[in-house]
Amino acid sequence: MNITFDEAEKLFENGCYEEAFAIFASLAENSEHDLSLRSDAYNMIGIIISGPCPYLSDNDDESGLSYFKMSLQLNLHNIGAVSNIIETYNSGPTGHKDKEIVIMACQSLENSSCNNLPDYKKELLAKAYRKLGIAEKHDGK
Repeated sequence: MNITFDEAEKLFENGCYEEAFAIFASLAENSEHDLSLRSDAYNMIGIIISGPCPYLSDNDDESGLSYFKMSLQLNLHNIGAVSNIIETYNSGPTGHKDKEIVIMACQSLENSSCNNLPDYKKELLAKAYRKLGIAEKHDGK
């Protein structure tokens, strides 16, 4: 049975996180799939770990960071993974503390299309820079 990414996403949206996790993991680990699909699957695994099911993590990291990193290794332009790295930084008891990856994610987001970033991405950058204690490169406009 060949289950698609869209079907796994529907399971996720319906709250069937463990089932969605298993399918995303199968998709992510299958080298026959294209890198973009595998990257998106790793990003979704990270979302599941950082949100509703931290207990599914195979290590002590409950922020999903290791999966977001795997996502970026497969596709450096996966804006979802970049955003999730920024959003989960220092975000409470399960948030990660890896400043270097956040700085890299911010730079990646800025370089992706700085002048065309939607406002919510500009706000995300501003929030990340505040959390990092770094002066913003942009004024958010």
